[in-house]
Amino acid sequence: MAAAPPPVTSALASYSQAELLIGAGALLILLTDLLFGVFGDYSFSNVAWIAAAVSLILIALNGRLIHVSANTYRTALIVLGLLAVLIGVRELIADLVFIPGRSLSATFFLGMVGFYVGIALMAFGAFRLWSSRAA
Repeated sequence: MAAAPPPVTSALASYSQAELLIGAGALLILLTDLLFGVFGDYSFSNVAWIAAAVSLILIALNGRLIHVSANTYRTALIVLGLLAVLIGVRELIADLVFIPGRSLSATFFLGMVGFYVGIALMAFGAFRLWSSRAA
């Protein structure tokens, strides 16, 4: 008799790849803020933090505690992903202006990497969600 899969595995299997990408990016943004924003010296816009937090809440609660149509859910995730990209571009421009000529700590650069990788994951997930919608 085969063993039943762990509850975490079966819960993750209910999400699409796009939802997992957006969720992973959002989680990385929030963890980056916790590690390098609160305890370090890298910070970014609160709007990106809010977009990440709302994305995680939507993904975690959709179909469980909140009931919205599939179209509204997908549209909200796409809009939140695009908002994160917009803020990411703004932060990238600000970082490129701020960095030259300054001696910055390694935690600053680690925070940047975590933030931009999170933004990229959210962007790719939103793109995948949008492209699957058009098909």
